[in-house]
Amino acid sequence: MNKIVVSRQIPQKFITQLEDIAEVVVWNESLIPMPRDQFLAELQDAVACFITLSETIDETCLANAPHLKIIANMAVGYDNIDVNLANQKGIKVTNTPEVLTETTAELGFTLMLATARRIVEAEKYVQEGQWKSWGPYLLSGKDVYGSTVGIFGMGDIGKAFAKRLKGFYTNVLYHNRSRHEDAERDYNATFVFFEELL
Repeated sequence: MNKIVVSRQIPQKFITQLEDIAEVVVWNESLIPMPRDQFLAELQDAVACFITLSETIDETCLANAPHLKIIANMAVGYDNIDVNLANQKGIKVTNTPEVLTETTAELGFTLMLATARRIVEAEKYVQEGQWKSWGPYLLSGKDVYGSTVGIFGMGDIGKAFAKRLKGFYTNVLYHNRSRHEDAERDYNATFVFFEELL
């Protein structure tokens, strides 16, 4: 029977689907990567592996996996995989582009608002029993509305972040290796050099 190595804990419904077609070996940890020596040992007779960006698929790894036919990378990119070598060996490589674009932009936006509004500091202040009364400037933070916000990188995530800024009427500055006229038009963003962005 074919063998699939899954290097991180994923929802059981996906494991069950894989079990219909192969023996599945799962590393049942969501926060700790599978140790490399164990990963290499499991790959020796595997035809497929479902990995995250924590696993490095290099020459050593591929030399240890003579039956491997596909590497499914649960990541937007594939910097952790020697794609050229995999292609030379006839191994297909897949990834999950765009799957986290909106999620990452939303998280970044949340962190920006939490920082501007001093949310973590205020929560700690209350939890420690320091709050006694309201004050007009007590932990007031800074308005994002109408401010200048810099974005480093105007790829899909940068554009999704800029889209969220439209409702805050911010002045958006961005730096990227190349200009994105669509972002300038759609989000009223201004391209600046890195030093100016900082």
